[in-house]
Amino acid sequence: MNGWMMKSRTVARGFTIVELLIVIVIIGILAAIAYVGYGAVQNSAHDTAVKSDLQKIDDEFKLFALDNGGQFPDTLAELSTLDIKLTSKSYNTSNFSNVYLCMNPADTEYAVISMSRSGKRFVVKSETGVKEYAGTVLWSPTQDNRNTTCASIDSTYTEVPGGLTGFRSGIWASWTGVKMEIITNLAANPSFEVDTAGWTVSTGVMARSSTWATSGTSSVRFTKSGTGDAGDIRLAGGSLTSFAGLFQAGKTYTVSADLNIPVNLTGNYERAPRIMTFSSISGAWVENFGPKAPITAGIYKVSHTFTIPSNANGFILALGGATSTASQIIYYDSIMITEGSQPRGYADGTYTTNNWSWNGAAHSSSSTGPSL
Repeated sequence: MNGWMMKSRTVARGFTIVELLIVIVIIGILAAIAYVGYGAVQNSAHDTAVKSDLQKIDDEFKLFALDNGGQFPDTLAELSTLDIKLTSKSYNTSNFSNVYLCMNPADTEYAVISMSRSGKRFVVKSETGVKEYAGTVLWSPTQDNRNTTCASIDSTYTEVPGGLTGFRSGIWASWTGVKMEIITNLAANPSFEVDTAGWTVSTGVMARSSTWATSGTSSVRFTKSGTGDAGDIRLAGGSLTSFAGLFQAGKTYTVSADLNIPVNLTGNYERAPRIMTFSSISGAWVENFGPKAPITAGIYKVSHTFTIPSNANGFILALGGATSTASQIIYYDSIMITEGSQPRGYADGTYTTNNWSWNGAAHSSSSTGPSL
């Protein structure tokens, strides 16, 4: 009986504290090994995805060059036509920007550099294919050193104008995976930051002004110089017998702008301020007025969608002036002229905030980017 009791007690004895601690330590070591191994597998997968994406870019760029005289794509509009969709979850997202596009001056050589989530950077160059980036230029959440990075690949390379990079402010540029609609602001001088080039007046006085602005630091001020016709600011180039270059008969366009009425308007309010168009058919004007803006002081968004008659042989776009009472002042700024019937949010080509790029000189050209 006593022997049975002793045996039962021996079998029922549990683990000692030392034994439990040893088991816990062993489990911890095994878990750490497994975690490190899993992390290594993940990093390897991210690196492979980034390298595969760069190879896709290389393939698409070279196909583009075959159809474009050996030149690679260097604008957002051109890049958006390519079949490129990157594996966004495999890229480092803590940098100020990522996926840098560099070109030589002739657009006949290029390089794309990006950082994997693993922390490794890879580059594809038009002459050498995909490999790990060996440069020492630092990237950070506040500084990306794009041009320095490009120059580290080749001394002739610079960042493509417009800052066509991904993950700027946490947003992929459209060509790197988010399928955005790419639109163009046809207005070549949309915020009057330099001058009033490209615009003229029917009657009254037009001048660039720094008194008020909704984009940049300037707008255009229109002063009604006398009684009679309200007058307007007109896109230069349009007339009874011609179009203002960017318009085509039979197509639909939408114009939007910010309007500032500093003091209440008085007098005849038949025609202004609002956006207006005038088409010419066999020498006869066809007027098309957008909605009237309020006459009380304030800042307003005005827009007008119109279709130019297919048989039109002349066309004028006008931003309506103040009322017929003398010496009244209004301001216009942030002008968008886009094809189609959808009013668009203003984008001035500043890539640091919205991934838009100027198609020529900053503030003095049209601009292209994703719909805002």
